[in-house]
Amino acid sequence: MMPDVLWKKTTPILCAALLLWASGTVSHADTALTIKKSLFEDTDKIMQEADSQKTRFYAPTIFNNAVATYQSAETDFAEEKSIREINEKLTKASTLFRKAMTVAEEGEKVLGSAETARMNAHKVMASKYKPAEWSEADETLKRAVAKMEKGQTEEAMTLASQAEQLFGQVERDTVAFSYMVEIREKLRQIESMRAGEYFAPKTYQKALALARQAEEELARQPYGNEQAKGLIKEAMQQADLGIKLSQQIKVLVKEKKTFEDLYLESVIPMETLESNQDKS
Repeated sequence: MMPDVLWKKTTPILCAALLLWASGTVSHADTALTIKKSLFEDTDKIMQEADSQKTRFYAPTIFNNAVATYQSAETDFAEEKSIREINEKLTKASTLFRKAMTVAEEGEKVLGSAETARMNAHKVMASKYKPAEWSEADETLKRAVAKMEKGQTEEAMTLASQAEQLFGQVERDTVAFSYMVEIREKLRQIESMRAGEYFAPKTYQKALALARQAEEELARQPYGNEQAKGLIKEAMQQADLGIKLSQQIKVLVKEKKTFEDLYLESVIPMETLESNQDKS
C-alpha cells in the first residue's frame, strides 16, 4: 500500500482516536493502541503471511530486512515520530515482505530437493556425527539461497544440486557411522592393549577385517543391509572374544599358570581335547 493511500485510510481513525482522548473518554494508552493498530494492521497481516511461507529459509536476507524495517517503524511510533515517517517504513516493510514471498515461492521450486535432502540428513543427526561434512553441505545450500535472493537462478540451481548430493552423502555416511559406533569402540579397547603383553592379535585382526567388510557394505547400501548387520555382529563377537582372551592371558601370566592349570579349570573345553585325541 502506497504512503498516501495508507495516510488517507488511517486519517479518519486517527482523528476519531484523538478526539476521544481529548474528551477524556479513553486513556492515552488506549488511544495509542488504537492508532498503532490502524497504522500497522495491514503490514502485520502481510508479515504473518510471509512468515508462514518459508521465507525465513528461502529468502532470509529479504525477510530479515523487512522485519528490521518493521521494527524501526515500531520504534518511531514509540518515540512519537511523524506518522508520515512511520508510514514510509511500513510501506517499505510490506514491499520487502511481498518480495520475500515471491522469492520463497520460486526458491522452493529450485531449492526444494536440496532442502528435503537436508531434512533427511538432519533426521539421522548428521550435524552431530559428521559435523565437517554437514557444514560443507549446509554452506553450499546457503550460497544457493543467497544466489536465489539476488535473482541468479542458474547459479542457485548449480549450487542446490551440489548441496543435494552433499547432504545425500553425509546422510549415508552418518547411517553407516551410527551402525559402526559400538564395534569401533570395542576395537579401540583391544587396540589399547596392543602395547601390552596380553594382546590377542589374531582375534583383533579377524574382528577388524569383519568390521571393514561391514563398513564397505554400509557404504554401498546404508539402509536395510542385513549382510552388513551380520558382519557387525560377527565382528562384535570376535572383539568380545579378543577382550576376554586378553583378560584371561593376563591372569594366566600373572599367576604363572600352566597348560595343565588351563585344562583343569576348563578354559579349554574337555570335548575339544577329547576330539583332538581321537584324531591323533
